[in-house]
Amino acid sequence: MQCPQCKSSNIRKDGHQDGKQRWKCKDCCRIFRDSYESRGYHPQVKKFCLKMYLNGLGFRAIERITGIHYTA
Repeated sequence: MQCPQCKSSNIRKDGHQDGKQRWKCKDCCRIFRDSYESRGYHPQVKKFCLKMYLNGLGFRAIERITGIHYTA
Protein backbone atom coordinates (compact mmCIF):
# COMPACT_ATOMS: atom_id res chain seq x y z
CA MET A 1 0.00 0.00 0.00
CA GLN A 2 1.18 3.52 -0.71
CA CYS A 3 0.13 7.09 -0.01
CA PRO A 4 -2.26 8.44 -2.68
CA GLN A 5 -0.66 11.89 -2.45
CA CYS A 6 3.12 11.35 -2.41
CA LYS A 7 3.21 7.64 -3.42
CA SER A 8 5.40 6.80 -0.42
CA SER A 9 5.17 3.33 1.12
CA ASN A 10 6.29 4.71 4.49
CA ILE A 11 2.83 4.51 6.14
CA ARG A 12 1.39 3.36 9.46
CA LYS A 13 -2.01 2.45 10.86
CA ASP A 14 -3.94 5.38 12.33
CA GLY A 15 -7.12 3.97 13.87
CA HIS A 16 -10.49 3.29 12.28
CA GLN A 17 -13.20 5.41 10.69
CA ASP A 18 -16.67 4.01 10.01
CA GLY A 19 -15.31 0.52 10.66
CA LYS A 20 -12.55 0.89 8.05
CA GLN A 21 -8.81 1.04 8.68
CA ARG A 22 -7.21 4.50 8.50
CA TRP A 23 -3.59 5.00 7.45
CA LYS A 24 -1.18 7.91 7.89
CA CYS A 25 1.76 8.67 5.64
CA LYS A 26 4.90 9.34 7.66
CA ASP A 27 6.38 11.48 4.88
CA CYS A 28 3.56 13.92 4.01
CA CYS A 29 1.25 13.32 7.06
CA ARG A 30 -1.75 12.62 4.83
CA ILE A 31 -4.46 10.48 6.46
CA PHE A 32 -6.37 8.16 4.13
CA ARG A 33 -8.33 4.93 3.94
CA ASP A 34 -7.41 2.00 1.75
CA SER A 35 -10.78 2.00 -0.02
CA TYR A 36 -13.35 4.63 -0.88
CA GLU A 37 -16.96 4.18 -1.82
CA SER A 38 -18.02 5.98 -4.94
CA ARG A 39 -20.43 8.80 -4.23
CA GLY A 40 -23.51 9.75 -6.15
CA TYR A 41 -25.77 7.72 -8.37
CA HIS A 42 -24.75 5.01 -10.80
CA PRO A 43 -23.83 6.38 -14.26
CA GLN A 44 -26.70 4.43 -15.85
CA VAL A 45 -29.20 6.18 -13.57
CA LYS A 46 -27.72 9.57 -14.48
CA LYS A 47 -27.89 8.71 -18.17
CA PHE A 48 -31.52 7.58 -17.84
CA CYS A 49 -32.49 10.83 -16.08
CA LEU A 50 -30.69 12.92 -18.69
CA LYS A 51 -32.49 11.10 -21.51
CA MET A 52 -35.85 11.77 -19.88
CA TYR A 53 -34.96 15.45 -19.43
CA LEU A 54 -33.85 15.80 -23.05
CA ASN A 55 -37.12 14.19 -24.14
CA GLY A 56 -39.07 16.97 -22.45
CA LEU A 57 -39.86 15.63 -18.98
CA GLY A 58 -39.57 18.07 -16.10
CA PHE A 59 -37.56 17.58 -12.94
CA ARG A 60 -40.57 16.63 -10.84
CA ALA A 61 -41.81 14.13 -13.41
CA ILE A 62 -38.40 12.48 -13.43
CA GLU A 63 -38.50 12.47 -9.61
CA ARG A 64 -41.85 10.64 -9.64
CA ILE A 65 -40.57 8.03 -12.11
CA THR A 66 -37.18 7.34 -10.51
CA GLY A 67 -37.92 8.09 -6.86
CA ILE A 68 -34.81 10.31 -6.72
CA HIS A 69 -35.42 13.83 -5.40
CA TYR A 70 -34.94 16.42 -8.13
CA THR A 71 -32.32 18.39 -6.16
CA ALA A 72 -30.10 15.32 -5.69
